[in-house]
Amino acid sequence: MKNKMILLLNFALAQTWAPVGTIWQYDIAAYQLNITGDTCIRTTVQMEITKDTMIQGMPCKIATFSLSHFLYFPFEKVILCEMNNKVYQYQDGSFKLLYDFSVPVDSYWVRGAGDTVWVDWEDTIVVNGVALRRIWIHEDDPVRDALGNPIVEGIGSLKFFLPVTEKRQECLVYDTLGYIGLRCFRTTSGTWGSCIQLRRSEVQTQQIRCYPNPFKEGFYVEVWLPAVTFTLYNSVGKRLYETSLQRGIHYISVPWDASGVYFAVFNNEKSRFSKVLLRNLTE
Repeated sequence: MKNKMILLLNFALAQTWAPVGTIWQYDIAAYQLNITGDTCIRTTVQMEITKDTMIQGMPCKIATFSLSHFLYFPFEKVILCEMNNKVYQYQDGSFKLLYDFSVPVDSYWVRGAGDTVWVDWEDTIVVNGVALRRIWIHEDDPVRDALGNPIVEGIGSLKFFLPVTEKRQECLVYDTLGYIGLRCFRTTSGTWGSCIQLRRSEVQTQQIRCYPNPFKEGFYVEVWLPAVTFTLYNSVGKRLYETSLQRGIHYISVPWDASGVYFAVFNNEKSRFSKVLLRNLTE
């Protein structure tokens, strides 16, 4: 009984980092994919802790992402684990170290990708009334995915929590797009910065786009969810076409000779939503 109580106490203490409901919001410049190429736009990305879990005895969190604009985004959810002031990403069946907030200046930690992260210097910053360590780092391989500066204890990089690819870094540094980095950090102890409201229903529909609209011979469907079932209906509710669409850009040809209103319906395991399309054969 005593051992069971100690185990429960340890679990409770371990869950204090980033409790459920903790959010990070970042203003970033990110790529919007379309048939003419990639375009950098400014958007707000939110990472929210939505569930506690345990993996192989390690206390972990499930974090989901929300977007304020339609764009390609490489993450839908991630599993983050924390122990002894270290944060890991659980991926492909293994724990990959992201941050070691305890490493002193002139020392280093090795990220899961194999990159050495050197701590160059440090100071202190107050977040929600708590003094936290802030560090500046450099990595031994700048070509690979990289963390951004600075990094705050318990919060992570103020550019983006996860390492970003070289291509995304090129987009992120465009000052003309108003790249800010961390917009706000909200936890049970308070809010640091200025958060905006992102409604989940809007976020999900932003992950799918149909164009052109109106269309003539056919239209493109951009899908940035893992997979959806796509069904096309005419104005009287007759099902004309149905298929499964994976993440990417798809062209839907409409061979039926009828102008008017069409309904594109998308289903996945979480929800169902639709878009209204107009076909105009006279132009």
